Amino acid sequence: MTHRQAPSRNLTAILASARSGALDHAWRQFEAAGFGDDDPDPAVHTLRGRLLKDRALRSNVAADRKQFFADAACAYARADALSAAPYHLINVATMRFLAGEQQEAAALAAQVVDRIDHDGDIADTPYFIEATRAEALLLQRQIDAATSVLRHAITLGSSWQDHAVTLRQLNLICEASDLPCGWLDEFRPPASLHFAGHLGVAADDDAHATLTTQIDDVLSAHNVGFGFGALAAGSDILIAERLIARGAELHVMLPMSRNAFRAASVEPWAENWAERFEACLDAAESVREASDVTGRYDSVANTLASELSMGAAVLNAGLLESVAVQLLISDEAAGPFGTGKETARDGETWRAAGRTQHVLRWPRQIATPPAGVGGPEEPGRRVAALLFVGFAGIEQVGDADTGQFVEGTIAPIEAALSCLPHPPFHISRQSAGFALAFDTPEDAAFAALRLRDADRDAAPVSLRISGHYGIVLQSAAGLYGTASALPEWIDPITQPGGIFVSGDFATALFGRVTSGYRTEFAGEHLPMRGNAPVALYALMEG
Repeated sequence: MTHRQAPSRNLTAILASARSGALDHAWRQFEAAGFGDDDPDPAVHTLRGRLLKDRALRSNVAADRKQFFADAACAYARADALSAAPYHLINVATMRFLAGEQQEAAALAAQVVDRIDHDGDIADTPYFIEATRAEALLLQRQIDAATSVLRHAITLGSSWQDHAVTLRQLNLICEASDLPCGWLDEFRPPASLHFAGHLGVAADDDAHATLTTQIDDVLSAHNVGFGFGALAAGSDILIAERLIARGAELHVMLPMSRNAFRAASVEPWAENWAERFEACLDAAESVREASDVTGRYDSVANTLASELSMGAAVLNAGLLESVAVQLLISDEAAGPFGTGKETARDGETWRAAGRTQHVLRWPRQIATPPAGVGGPEEPGRRVAALLFVGFAGIEQVGDADTGQFVEGTIAPIEAALSCLPHPPFHISRQSAGFALAFDTPEDAAFAALRLRDADRDAAPVSLRISGHYGIVLQSAAGLYGTASALPEWIDPITQPGGIFVSGDFATALFGRVTSGYRTEFAGEHLPMRGNAPVALYALMEG
């Protein structure tokens, strides 16, 4: 095995740690690998630059941020010296700019443009080559030229995700200077919409022609390109049809199985709603059943599905550097959301986060049963945010180390738990970790970060924190259901020092909060038990 082969494998593991949010752990891995400033592999210096940039963005101290950005520029410069490429040099220039060296950055940016124009074949896509040119022009404060180049870049067959990467970088440059940010709005991908409303809309299109026009006006005003919601008769289906008509992606979240939902929330009304329901499903980009409930109306499953739909709209908007809006159709009764309890629940959650919301008032044209009519509720059944705080390396703790383990790991965890403003409603202490349950995903996310950062200098093990959001059954003896077990099942996958949460946890969280947290996709993984892969996200502050 050569010297070059060993570090190559280390780079993958270090990058995985960085992407998981375990930045301190990633930096320790990098230092332990012994990579030097004279390493002959440009990938080593590119990774060093990435880690230093992440440390800069995480720092709240202005002087430290500038120094980290300056150090990142040096790392990218070493990579460029070993393998000259526009990608390396533009990162040198941007890091210099963020470090406050704007004149130096502009000179380097001019070299980037020269390379693009004269270096022949460049190992990158046509879009990113021109996006790099636009970034270089922005660093030279040529906003009009950058705008023109970016318009051209977008015609070169790129994806919305590619646009978002570019917007994120250009926005960072503008925010770090006196350059305006508003010019970037032209390039933002279409908005993401969460939609809901009452079932009392008539099935006869002539009877609600005005409402259809109002829906179209909202979708057009916000350039909506993605829609997230259920497909109950009435408002849901009507909005979904208008999304499809304008070419938007429709993402359907059903609270229960498809057949059960159709029987409970579609078929009892006019016959053609069922036909329209199936047509919308056929046209949808994605369809998901939030639970495997097969009976009648289920309020717990409906709550979960609504929270996941709202969060999915917000996450999609964040991924694309765009905006999320909500469209509700309520009846004309008093109050901000009429008499619909579920419409009010969604509206209040969205409004509490301060996001853009449109409420269209429309009378109940047909009789509908009040929300909540269905099968009997099961005592103790609820939606919960679950965490498992696992002990990475516990198998190495012998009898002689037990005292140090209790003092360095258990005591700090117990102390952190006792100081939480919103403590868990359930705690299970196990030999391999702590299982915790919280009322809301934001309470669980706050706790996860506090537990991760608890003072554990003397700890003989590392923590791995994993989380999920779903339906559980609570009894005097504990919590039951797959959702309560999933965090422990994904614990072995979680990076030491990191926090991995399921897609449902991340989705529900971002439906309720606007700041304080960020996530990065960590891939789909098969948990310790179960036969279906789970999408995992690294949870971080930000």
